[in-house]
Amino acid sequence: MDLTKIENLFNEEINFNELKQNTINYIKNLLENYKDTFLIECIDDLPEDMLFKDLDIEYNRTEIILNKDCKAKPSFRLVFKLINPITEDPLYIYEVEYNNSGEFSDEFLIDYYKSF
Repeated sequence: MDLTKIENLFNEEINFNELKQNTINYIKNLLENYKDTFLIECIDDLPEDMLFKDLDIEYNRTEIILNKDCKAKPSFRLVFKLINPITEDPLYIYEVEYNNSGEFSDEFLIDYYKSF
């Protein structure tokens, strides 16, 4: 099986570069407006004198989810690291899930060091 063919087809079908940039913009907006989102519950977990809007966003990977239980349709997630700009250490993983049509489905904030 040539996964490069699947990758190329996927990237063309969903216009990957545009979707990635739109997702980055979505996350930036979420981080800037953290007080109005679920992120407010996590503010105490950040290093002292740091806010969510201070974090750098770095694309990490795309996960294609196939053959799920529960007869769910395939989906995919764009995965980003949220990085401390001072230490350059990742603090969180932010995943944005899209359905098989490329429409927003769900999002997840995961503590980077608890994800292993």
